[in-house]
Amino acid sequence: METNARHTGETMNPCTISMVDLFTFNATLGIYRLWDGVDYYRYTTYPRVFELLELHPHLKILDIGVGTSIFPLYLAAKHDCTVEAIDLDKWLGPQFFGRLAKRFPRIGVRPDQFSFRVMDACKLNYPNDTFDRILTISTLEHIPGEGDVQAMREIARVLKPGGICIVDVPYNPTFLADAPRPADWYFARRYDEPAVQERLIKPSRLSLTHIEYFGEFGLPSQSFGIPPNIAR
Repeated sequence: METNARHTGETMNPCTISMVDLFTFNATLGIYRLWDGVDYYRYTTYPRVFELLELHPHLKILDIGVGTSIFPLYLAAKHDCTVEAIDLDKWLGPQFFGRLAKRFPRIGVRPDQFSFRVMDACKLNYPNDTFDRILTISTLEHIPGEGDVQAMREIARVLKPGGICIVDVPYNPTFLADAPRPADWYFARRYDEPAVQERLIKPSRLSLTHIEYFGEFGLPSQSFGIPPNIAR
């Protein structure tokens, strides 16, 4: 299904990226990034997300659950956009992006183009209709309870009318969720299409334009990608 949320304007760079682009960008951030870099399966995820974002200059982008991903820096460096990255971890993100800040001029990121904040995806501290694009990669499945439902409501609230949101969650033929655990334990869900509709789309009242599946052929346990490109 074709997306019903397109912006006009010319792109500054090609709308596709390659594994080589990501590898080179990662290495530019420092030699140590060669062995502490992009997870191999993200070389599939990031290029497709990049295409789906339909980037052009002056967009405001939110990356939810960024962890230590270089992808928001890549977006800021390759387009004249403002990128805000958030994560609930109070230590990992500030240390990671704080260490990289001195390299921002080398990769073409201005101080006003990128920021990191510690924030709960279920309680986004932004006004309504703030962002043109929102992405959340391998994040919502780790929020326990009804956290994924609440996070999607918040995403819809801060996404501008006509904006685009990309959601990447693990797939399983039937919906699975870990048993309730202490707050500091690892938690995950795996979504089937009905769960995507009931837990992500309907609560947000966003319009689902399409779903894509990707992973490792012949290894269904590793088929972790469902990025719905949802827009309103």
